[in-house]
Amino acid sequence: MAKPNNQQDVDLSKPAHVSDKDAPVPRLSLAVKLASVGKEDRYKTSIERANRVADLSDPSKFRENVQLLMDHLRERLEMGLDEAWASKYGYQGQLPSSNEEKWARAFSELVVYSAYGGTAGCYGTKGSDGGKDDMDIMRRLDKDEVDPAYPIVLACQHLTTLCAMSRGISHSEMGKRGMTAGAGTGGLPIFKSKPGEEKRWHIASSGVDPDGKNIEKAGYRDVKRLFGELKLTPGSVFAFNSLGPDSGSQAGQAHIASVLRIYPDNEPLKFQGIDTGPLGDGKSEQGTADHGGIKGTMTALNKILVGVGILPASEPSEEQVKFLATARPLGFAQLVIVDASRTVRFISRVLPMDHGGKGFSLCRYIWSVRNLPAKDARVYWILSIPRVAEFTRALLAAGARGKPVRELLAAELRDKGLETLLEPTHIMGSTLMIDGADAGPVFERRKIDGKKNEWNGVPISGASKFPKELQDLRFADAPGQTFWARWRRMTVDEQYTCADPSNKDNPQIADLTAMISYFSGPPRSLLPEETVVAGKPGMLPLM
Repeated sequence: MAKPNNQQDVDLSKPAHVSDKDAPVPRLSLAVKLASVGKEDRYKTSIERANRVADLSDPSKFRENVQLLMDHLRERLEMGLDEAWASKYGYQGQLPSSNEEKWARAFSELVVYSAYGGTAGCYGTKGSDGGKDDMDIMRRLDKDEVDPAYPIVLACQHLTTLCAMSRGISHSEMGKRGMTAGAGTGGLPIFKSKPGEEKRWHIASSGVDPDGKNIEKAGYRDVKRLFGELKLTPGSVFAFNSLGPDSGSQAGQAHIASVLRIYPDNEPLKFQGIDTGPLGDGKSEQGTADHGGIKGTMTALNKILVGVGILPASEPSEEQVKFLATARPLGFAQLVIVDASRTVRFISRVLPMDHGGKGFSLCRYIWSVRNLPAKDARVYWILSIPRVAEFTRALLAAGARGKPVRELLAAELRDKGLETLLEPTHIMGSTLMIDGADAGPVFERRKIDGKKNEWNGVPISGASKFPKELQDLRFADAPGQTFWARWRRMTVDEQYTCADPSNKDNPQIADLTAMISYFSGPPRSLLPEETVVAGKPGMLPLM
């Protein structure tokens, strides 16, 4: 039997869950930004265990110090997020080993902090049937895929579709276009009850009023009713549409959200949602995140709930959880290193977001730059997606996993500037270790394919695709040049190095290319796994 936080037995005749005596629900979105990093030896990188600190002040040791930062970041990425999950923002010291909880951790890592936008539209593959084009990308998380993958830009309907598929439900059960932000989701095969089965789709609206606005049925927001009558399960969905139960239009308010965890033995009853923002509190829970526990009455998106879809009550298999751990994010990464004067000292070539058969999720990139062992250096990860259809299709093709980015491009695209090929979606930054703070800035793109394109709610203005945090960086060899102006003209396999900012005639070191590849060579061997013991932190593999 699974042992939840309070070590009580779980009734396995009910849908799998964690019972926690109303303790806070585990939230990766908080843990990766707020939990302590590398506090125990088992969670330290080799750089931290050796008490080494990068220092860029001596040009003669530039290579050595950049290598030190590379080694630390690579190890932190490969080590994963067990320390975050074991923190007070996660399980408070214990990582439950049930498949249900392993699934919840794995799916959270796949989608938390995803940028917001239409998937196919942002990846450049949207044609006349956007929903079908979206599904062509999302179906890469189908349980039968040989090379599982997932987008790092999605809207609410994409998240709920991926959530169901991540539990082992075939993409064929999702229809040709997946779930939608509205009651149309109730017509999908997965929500069609068979004779003798429990009802899977519950209409939560009685129609529209004379003004064409939705009229909610009473009681479908009541958490007791959701558990008692509807038999809420992980992966279940809530559909909202201000234009009523029969509308598939996005002209009004429309949304759909998933259930991540359920707590049917909790007093009071509660569940945890995961979505692109609206199910949260509207303040600290904005963006794509795993939200706080919901109990009593669900208050989000008042008066526009139109349907509740209940997924089958079956726990994901061990094989399914392992499958998710091998999924690769469909995106690219670049590392930027700056010194205390905000002078750029290094920009890596474009790198794939996967390594050694595993994918480095968005949350791993956030986690990797926290508590950086550096005296006077800061680093940023810039994450991007392809904005050219041919590039996206090459990234999805067989054999693309781990391949150098240049090899994914057709010959005519290899020397194009990054502005043509990539759409920046995320920026994860560190702070100086000597500042005493270890939580750096995290910038997430929102509404990438919409009219209000923005970084963390701040609209993008002018030609630059970057926020002020990067635009204010300076270059020793071109003091008046903005970061955007330099980046947009770089090619996918071009790098920038500046060993000595005072040497403006020759700030480049051309032979660092081979050194900076975080995917070359075998993955780092992790410390031996430890068994979870009551009252002590555990280090269980994600898979």
